[in-house]
Amino acid sequence: MKRTLILSLATLAIVAVSPAQAQDKGTTRSGTTDASSSTTVAPDIIILVYKPTYPFTVDVATGKPLPEKPIEYVKGGKLFRLGDESSKAAIDADVVGYTKKIEDEVIRQQKPTYPLKTSAISDKPLGEKPIDKVHNNRLFRLADDADVKAFDTDKTKAISKLDKAYIDMQLPYYPYKKDPVTKEDIAGKETVKYLWGNKLIQFTSAVNVTEFEKTPETYLKVLETLK
Repeated sequence: MKRTLILSLATLAIVAVSPAQAQDKGTTRSGTTDASSSTTVAPDIIILVYKPTYPFTVDVATGKPLPEKPIEYVKGGKLFRLGDESSKAAIDADVVGYTKKIEDEVIRQQKPTYPLKTSAISDKPLGEKPIDKVHNNRLFRLADDADVKAFDTDKTKAISKLDKAYIDMQLPYYPYKKDPVTKEDIAGKETVKYLWGNKLIQFTSAVNVTEFEKTPETYLKVLETLK
């Protein structure tokens, strides 16, 4: 029987192993987690979770273009990609303000392709003025204040629903023919469906997801050659 499992990096934060190691073919794997909810989450996990949907190509403190290898600065459970060590002081002085700047840009970028017409937490129609919440640099659109309270209490349902919506939206038009790690053909196989942020990537095994997460930038470049 084909098994579908939505498992996030929250598992990694709890049990300190890659969640890909607990999965097999035919699963759905999400690169999302409640990374910012606990001070015990390691900075490298926060970087892994936040980076795929980080919205700026400039230093958020100075406005200058980011170098090829930016400084990945984690502060208050958030990721700030910087171009210079001196920018850390600006972030330290106004974490809330710079977080809002990032989240406002996340909303602006993700809203046009947002895949849900109903609340991510309650299935209520979004209406004309939905409430936009950002969690781990991903947009979640909610219907009302009751939804916000439910979302703040437990985001699991909303994350799973949004993950499924992004996968369902992209799967019919998936352009890549091979696993980016092993370059195995994926046609006719039960694949691990993984979200790098909001981007669907299919793998032939969960072990390959673990390998991908070690150096994602390398494999993202490979992926673009596999259309």
